Amino acid sequence: MFFLVSRWEELFNNIQQDIKLFVFVLGIFCLFRIGFIIILNSYISEAATFQDIAMALYYGIRISLKSTGLVVAASFILCTLLNVFNKGAIGINLRYILGCTYISLLSLLFYARIPYYEQFHMGFNQLLFNTFNDDVPALFYTLVEQYKLPVRLLLTGVTALALCRLLKVWLGTKTYHLPRFSKWYGNIAFRTSLLIIAYYLVIFIRFGGSMTYAYNIDWENSGVTKDEFLNEAILDDVQALYRAYTLHERVMASTGLDMDPQRMVEYGTYVAGHPVDSQKVDDFLKKEAQGGKIKKPQHVFLIIGESYANWPLLPQYKDLNIANGMRNIIAQEDAAYVPAFLPNGMSTISGIMGIVTGLAEANLYLTYLPESYKEPYSTSLAPQMKKLGYKPRFWYAGPTSWERVKDFTLAQGFEEFYGMGDIASQSGNVWGCDDKYLFQAVASGVDHPTPTFDV
Repeated sequence: MFFLVSRWEELFNNIQQDIKLFVFVLGIFCLFRIGFIIILNSYISEAATFQDIAMALYYGIRISLKSTGLVVAASFILCTLLNVFNKGAIGINLRYILGCTYISLLSLLFYARIPYYEQFHMGFNQLLFNTFNDDVPALFYTLVEQYKLPVRLLLTGVTALALCRLLKVWLGTKTYHLPRFSKWYGNIAFRTSLLIIAYYLVIFIRFGGSMTYAYNIDWENSGVTKDEFLNEAILDDVQALYRAYTLHERVMASTGLDMDPQRMVEYGTYVAGHPVDSQKVDDFLKKEAQGGKIKKPQHVFLIIGESYANWPLLPQYKDLNIANGMRNIIAQEDAAYVPAFLPNGMSTISGIMGIVTGLAEANLYLTYLPESYKEPYSTSLAPQMKKLGYKPRFWYAGPTSWERVKDFTLAQGFEEFYGMGDIASQSGNVWGCDDKYLFQAVASGVDHPTPTFDV
């Protein structure tokens, strides 16, 4: 009985110490986020409000719950579990040493991220991996000469030292003894409750301040404000590094295309339907519309609904009254409706890439390839609509940070982009705001002096 009690005492004490470390590291993430915003406040757009800043801080805390849980997990494994099951094997200072290691690394990343953002207008991204392909001596000289590397290292040391001293005081604060009850079932109930609370706390941290995936927050859906800088500030340095790694892996996984120039001419001739004496892709893609000219509509809307089943639109289900809004649109004389439609790929971004660029899915992450940002592809949709006299605009109900959808669509010829942060919404989740508020925003922008093409 004494053995069980001592182990529970050890567990209860170590959990309290882990919670202290968790709170401290989370506080550092929040402190560095505020410092990042203050130091680089000139990058905040004039359209941003205090509400946007508050939203960035709120979502920043949520996403940093995940980062903190990740780094503190080592303390739980090495200190708590080993102390409980192998008492005396781990020194009492190990948790403090791990905490100081976290603090030093986070301080270094904080001071490195500031010049990185000034250069690339992003926190750490996949370009970080290009460092290994650069001229290392020249890069080191640039860091010393232009980015004041010695000064930043000194600031890192001073900051880390001050925070480590605070951590030592914080870990030395009082912990509480394991409550003991006179009845055996009272002890069992308390310890069971402790394990249940720990379980749900892990879920809460895993989903970034939520208990379900529907409201989970990560680096892909964290861009919820209308300001690009604040969206970037939401990510802490751990999340920014994770994004850099993920994007690098995606680009490296792209298989690329191996095309022979002569075969390209044969393909182009097949597409054109007649011989073309040219080496330019545009010449093979020229088409002439059939039929007479019609009056140009003032607005053209392309409505794309992912996973939008067609069966509610079939005549035999009209009495269910579950898709009347879409039915009314389809019934208009100037509406075109395609009842059978195959997706461009297996994922959401594959479908968007196909619609925006007109290119078939070929395992290329176009949203992350540098070529996509040099000029629009010849098959891209927006430039064609520009030639017809329309102003192309892209409306997206989700966060602008997802898969770089905003940067990508603007680079491919769309003149305006509106995302979740630009839409007045009273509801939503990880996927974005509800369709109701998206369509309300689109409808409010219909009164436009020039013809528009809205996707």
